[in-house]
Amino acid sequence: MATLAETSLAEAGTNDLESLLAAAAGGGDQFKYADNRALVVKNSDASSKTITITAQSTSTRKSGYGTVTKASKALVVAAGKIAVFPFLELTAFKDANNFVQVTYSAVTSVTVGVIEFPKLNN
Repeated sequence: MATLAETSLAEAGTNDLESLLAAAAGGGDQFKYADNRALVVKNSDASSKTITITAQSTSTRKSGYGTVTKASKALVVAAGKIAVFPFLELTAFKDANNFVQVTYSAVTSVTVGVIEFPKLNN
């Protein structure tokens, strides 16, 4: 399992998202959780891939809702497509070391990256 480093996105943005991505690891990847980060996955293969984000805490308390059940997130990324997984307030997906765990149905022609967005100052 590889640890993905986040790339801080400048306030101006980027017009080359693909340059921020690297090959997905066969055993899965992990990255440090933060509420202003997103996982970006590009599938350049001819077949679809399933990307799974493992829920570490399947039962969590959410203000205003009480106890909420969280399942692992799975998303099928079609051939030639890019998917984005935002992590706003999804603390159920961080493990005891504050990492989010990601697995792939296959990694052929799959690239990934963690984008950190600028925080808003109120």
